[in-house]
Amino acid sequence: FEICGEAVDGQDAVEQARQLSPELIVMDVSMPRLNGLEATRAIRQFLPHADILILSQHDSPEMMRQALNAGARGYVIKSSISAELIDSIVKVRCGQLAFDPAASPGHTNIDVQEILQRNQAFEKALRDSEERFRLTFEQAAVGMAHVGESGEWLRVNQKLCEIVGYKQKEL
Repeated sequence: FEICGEAVDGQDAVEQARQLSPELIVMDVSMPRLNGLEATRAIRQFLPHADILILSQHDSPEMMRQALNAGARGYVIKSSISAELIDSIVKVRCGQLAFDPAASPGHTNIDVQEILQRNQAFEKALRDSEERFRLTFEQAAVGMAHVGESGEWLRVNQKLCEIVGYKQKEL
């Protein structure tokens, strides 16, 4: 697998899908600005043949049905990622549907909108935390960088650029 992009929210996922035209999209159902189901519907309009696999913390069969109705071809519960994600990706890429068997049949009357709304407070807290981190990273009085496992520079702050004498794009 080659990861060609990452999105910060549902709207960004739609924009990235439009630009990158990936063969497979792994989409979190709980995202700010546009949830994963809405983003999947939007992506289906311009990438009808892309495989979309939804990740969710919800083990509700109704939520899985909503994902299928939105155009997803797979659904993996986050607690099952280590056991189910790769197999689900392979199934979806082979043209099969892949829906997590860990879904509990006892949750058939759950309102999807209620589930999505419950996540709004968590999503806001996460966005606030990410913004604080970004500001701290960018405004730090010391040079800071994120470096990938193979040693490539992923992100650097302006102070590090000043220290080493290179521009961000160069690093």
